[in-house]
Formats: sequence, C-alpha cells, structure tokens
Amino acid sequence: MLQFNDTFAYIEVDGQELHQYGIDTLPDDNTVTCWVASEPGKTFSITWGHNRWNEDYSLTINITMDGSIHDGGILRPGPTKKRTQEGIRTSSTSLRPYMFSRLELTDEDEYLDKSSKHLGEIRLDVWRAITESQSSTSSTYHGIPETEGKIHERAKKALSHCIGYGSDVPTATIKFVSTTLIGAKPLATFIFRYREYNILRANGIIPKPAENKSAPQLDQNPAQQDILDLTVEDVIAVKPEEDIKSIDAAIRALQRKRVALEASSSATSASVAVRMGGSQPPAKRIKRESGFTSGEVIDLT
Repeated sequence: MLQFNDTFAYIEVDGQELHQYGIDTLPDDNTVTCWVASEPGKTFSITWGHNRWNEDYSLTINITMDGSIHDGGILRPGPTKKRTQEGIRTSSTSLRPYMFSRLELTDEDEYLDKSSKHLGEIRLDVWRAITESQSSTSSTYHGIPETEGKIHERAKKALSHCIGYGSDVPTATIKFVSTTLIGAKPLATFIFRYREYNILRANGIIPKPAENKSAPQLDQNPAQQDILDLTVEDVIAVKPEEDIKSIDAAIRALQRKRVALEASSSATSASVAVRMGGSQPPAKRIKRESGFTSGEVIDLT
C-alpha cells in the first residue's frame, strides 16, 4: 500500500491488492506516487484510511480519475479506520463499479481538446474536514464523463487503457453530508499511474525476474531451442573391461607383426647385397616397446 505519515491507500482487483512499482515520495507536497498494472475488463475498488485517529476532525477524500472528478467518501471520528470506494454513484441506492477498459481512438475533432493530461492516472486527495450535523439521501452526482473511453488518436501518447464503468449494481442506501475542508492543502495525496503490464515492463518500471545462474536459461519458445539428436548413429557405446583387454592384445599383435616385417625386409636387403658382391650389413636391432598402457592411442598411419 501507499502510505504517508498515518494515512494509506491501495487499489484492489479480485480481492487482491495491486502491486505498486516505482514508489516515489514527495514530502514537501505530502504526495506519494506509484505505477500499477491494469488489465482491461477488470473491476477494481479503492481502499483508504488511517493508522491513528484524531478526535477533533473527520477525514474526507476527493477522487479524480483520468482528470474527471468523482464522488468521494468520509471517515468520521471513531473506531472505523478505513473505507472502500467501489464505483461511481448513479443514485443513493446504486453505482457503476470502477473498471479498467481499453482506450478507444477516434479522429473526430470534437475529442481533440477533451483529452486530459491526467489520462492514465487515479488521484486521491485526503483532507481533514469538519462535517455538518445534517445529512440527506439526495445529492448531485458527478455522473459518467462524456468522453468515457474515447480519445483523439493524436493524443494517445502510448496509452492503451482508461477508466471505464461496469453495469449498475444495487447498494445499500447511503446518506450525504456537507463538509468543510481544513488546511491549505491535502493531508496526503496518493497518485496511482496505471498502464498495461507489458508497457511497464518495456520501460523498466517492472523489473525483469532475476536470472538463475545455477541452471541454463532456455528460450521460452520451444521452436527456437536447440534439439539434441540422440539417434543410434550418434551414440558412443562404452566397452566393457574385457573388450578393452582384447583391443590391447590386438595392438600388441600388430606390433609383433610390424617387427617381423621389418626384420624380413632387412634380411632381403642383405641377401641382395651379397649376391651383388657387397658385404652383408649388420642386422638392424629392433627395440621392442613394452608396458603398453590401456587407454593410450598408437598412430599406425
């Protein structure tokens, strides 16, 4: 939740508080700002309150969404520490729930100057207030904004969502009271800037998940992953110990055969020399290698 001194606020979707990203506190303005991820078609509610009560005054809230003023709420002195706003009032016994919606673009010039610079923003101003003793069940409702969900295409500014409203739902009868605000500025201001999740991620507002360095990272697209071909031709079989001994014996046999061939070649050369009247050269001594170690490689090329 966002908190400034003893005052707090948060947004809920499906009973779960929306995570706040990039929280920034401006103490000179009594303001806290953040980003939240919006999902079109999801209704939401706003909960606000305090952690310490002052018996001398009430708390009241002014709500502004996409630059349009909405009905607020009040917390009187007493045990109640928080209040939830679920939608925009259409009567004392009904409301239309707040909802994230897709932004509709238009090229109609009448919408060119109607786009608010606060589009994509939910602002809550919490004030100290004195409440009147009289109350009634009638009030002037702000109503649904005329530009609901529609914006000129030249004013989009990378936005894709806006505030919309669900269908009318019945509620318990509520009473309205008049209030007098105390102070020159709000006790606290909370600003929730909502955007599509992918936009927040692309702009680095939502951090990427930490990489797990202990395991290789695989591409999320199976079609782009390297495929290991484990066909029979690529399998290298490990010979048992007796087969290795057989290989050693075969290598030693080849060595003996080579020695015999060299000896035979030397004898033939000497015989030819004797027949031609020459002297027989001394027999060439062949040094035999012994102690061949299993696993060594002999180049017989």
